[in-house]
Amino acid sequence: MGWADSTLSCRRYPGGLSLAFSAPEDVLYAATQVNEWAWDAARAELGDAETALEPLAVAADRLRREIAEEENPPLIAVR
Repeated sequence: MGWADSTLSCRRYPGGLSLAFSAPEDVLYAATQVNEWAWDAARAELGDAETALEPLAVAADRLRREIAEEENPPLIAVR
């Protein structure tokens, strides 16, 4: 999503793994939407999707719009 300072964390456990990523404080809700799409994509890849998966290009455009609407530079400037 263009978050240059984002970091990834992965924790493996028997039967799977957990993956987390950081995001700017002002777009955490949109980051949750990114995570939910990724979860749905993983489920679809494993044949466990409950609903049709939104295509990546469509999802990326939607998520970029959500991020742009949520960005709050004055909030980030306070840090």
